[in-house]
Amino acid sequence: MGELFASGAVAQASSEAPAPDALFKELAALDGSLFDAFNGCELEKFTRHLTEDVEFYHDKGGLLRGRQPVRKQLAGGMCADASTRYRRELVPGSLKVYPLNDYFAAARKGTPHPYLYGAVQTGTQRIYVTQKGQKETPVAVAQFTHVWQYKNGKWLLSRMLSFDHQDVK
Repeated sequence: MGELFASGAVAQASSEAPAPDALFKELAALDGSLFDAFNGCELEKFTRHLTEDVEFYHDKGGLLRGRQPVRKQLAGGMCADASTRYRRELVPGSLKVYPLNDYFAAARKGTPHPYLYGAVQTGTQRIYVTQKGQKETPVAVAQFTHVWQYKNGKWLLSRMLSFDHQDVK
């Protein structure tokens, strides 16, 4: 019985799952928008991508819970000094996207993702710093994992992990 039930979910998955390329492109664009806002210290735009209860785990900076604490940390940290700017760059070819589907739930009609409730996004990022009047310098390479929630036709970031930071010499 379990095998039959599982095979039904697999059959459903093949016909109802979003096209992997389309989902990848959609989340790659969200990653780009999120970090364009980060790089420009556009805190309002950055935090619009986050759920209210977002959790941000950072192997050097600790744990932040909630949209406003994340915003406050960026405002008082990386975006506090206009003479020093940080830039995050996605390492080309490193981005991966994994759909999170719920085939036991009723399909949501009228949506491009009838069973999708989220996605996991992973990759490698480089961090650069520019001091006023100086050339941009690479300072770190790190891994990241993001958990995106898909609700009411909108993607929001609910969990952010930034880890394995390695200094660039």
